[in-house]
Amino acid sequence: MYHSPFPNKKFIAVDSYYWDERGVLLLNTETGKLIADFTKGLTRDDLRAQSTPVWTQNNEMYSAIKGVLYRWKEEYGNKVEKVLNINNGKGANYVTVNPQGTRVAFRYEGHLWVQNIDGSDLHQVTTSKLTGSSKADGEYHPVFSPDGKYIAFDSSMSSRYYWDNKKYNDVIGHVGL
Repeated sequence: MYHSPFPNKKFIAVDSYYWDERGVLLLNTETGKLIADFTKGLTRDDLRAQSTPVWTQNNEMYSAIKGVLYRWKEEYGNKVEKVLNINNGKGANYVTVNPQGTRVAFRYEGHLWVQNIDGSDLHQVTTSKLTGSSKADGEYHPVFSPDGKYIAFDSSMSSRYYWDNKKYNDVIGHVGL
């Protein structure tokens, strides 16, 4: 289980494991009341493909389910807004949004990709050689730096090094955290 506090600490998003058959819950930290349950209508398979919720600097919460990115704002109450079919609908996992709410990073076919929140500028940012030895092959768990210019991530590779893509030098990751 993972929890993510609202930047002003008024709300908290609580994630769970798919076998709990419960998705992201949004709670008011002042009253302890459940604000929204984003599980309704989802199957166990849907929940298996759910990303961890993330808050942006402008107090929006993002979460993805089966490659579709959703946004919640305080004025939405118990509703969410569909924002993006990530990766042009081809699928994505380990989805995260930068603190500015402008870019999305995700894992697809063992590598990390980035695109703007409006769907533009989709590009692959890691290119390690995949061995096919496990589902964890390649890179995963991307996390943006606070300024949104860098990405830290985990990798199945045993060596530790900084990765820098010269074409997209605004995205740098660290392998083997």
